[in-house]
Amino acid sequence: MSSKGIIGGILGSIAGSVGIMSLILLFVTPMIFPGVGSIVLQSVYHETTSQAYIIDDATSYQEITETGVNITIQQSSRIIATFSGEATLSISSTFMGAVNFRIDLVIKGVGNRSMRIHFYDGTPGGYGSIREYTHNLYNVYQTEALPAGTYSIVVSWKSESDATGINQLLLSTVANLKTRALLVQEII
Repeated sequence: MSSKGIIGGILGSIAGSVGIMSLILLFVTPMIFPGVGSIVLQSVYHETTSQAYIIDDATSYQEITETGVNITIQQSSRIIATFSGEATLSISSTFMGAVNFRIDLVIKGVGNRSMRIHFYDGTPGGYGSIREYTHNLYNVYQTEALPAGTYSIVVSWKSESDATGINQLLLSTVANLKTRALLVQEII
């Protein structure tokens, strides 16, 4: 076989391999890893340290202060929203039982993704011993293709158990400023 035939065979194999891998990356990867290979058209980022806390007898949903953005998208784009922060669950020294807080990442008119913070103890902590537990919050919500328009993305929360009103979930207080962030992207 001539050297031209060998070089042509090698180049043909390389071109064929690149073509097959391109097709796999284009069609198979998005099915296995949704969001991979997406193109980001725009991003809206908001972070705050404003005071935000909820008490365990607040059983109706309420939006978390200064934790929302709007985004205007084109036809057939998707939205991927990410909420992150740090929460402190503060439990009274005399409390025993269960406390549950739900935090929802909401795209109004589309849907939501929930996370739950739960605490249970069968015995009180003892006089003067407030118990605090830190939780890293991270929630992601990716939609299907949406109609063109403006969408409002907020984070809401509530207590799921009407407890004593002395336990609370804190995102940020005057004494302990912690950052929470909301990143919203339009992708295709």
